[in-house]
Amino acid sequence: MADERNLKRRKHVLCIIDMQSAKSAWPGLVDNIIREVTAAKKRRAHIVVVEYHNGGSDPHPTTPEIINAIGRAHYSHVTKTEIDGGKLVLAKLAERGIDPQHVMVVGQSSRCCVLATVKTMRKALGPERVTVVPDAAWPERWKEDFVDEPTLRQKAIA
Repeated sequence: MADERNLKRRKHVLCIIDMQSAKSAWPGLVDNIIREVTAAKKRRAHIVVVEYHNGGSDPHPTTPEIINAIGRAHYSHVTKTEIDGGKLVLAKLAERGIDPQHVMVVGQSSRCCVLATVKTMRKALGPERVTVVPDAAWPERWKEDFVDEPTLRQKAIA
């Protein structure tokens, strides 16, 4: 008989990858990520902020506008030293007792860090449970390089 308190909670997750510098992002990326943070907070999703640190100098924190948008919401922080942060994100969610119902991914360097992280998470969770938000992943035209992955979220029509 399993103790119900130890069962993992099914939650939506927003994963923000490598947004330490808004200066290198295309105009509008930070605003689009803030839009996704706001939507995640409304649906009470868990937010995971992933930062890259190469071991040299002190790591740069995630762009303050994004952290301010998260505000007082509970979120997890992961620091990675490699391109792929997928295993670290999954480990952090397991540590928090979260079984991701669906993971929305946004962030910088979609041809490198976002791509590697998404592939790891899709392998572990299944492709239908991990989605990249196309207009909140830089560069936006990355879709051309990710043709083997069918589950892209469609842009909302205003």
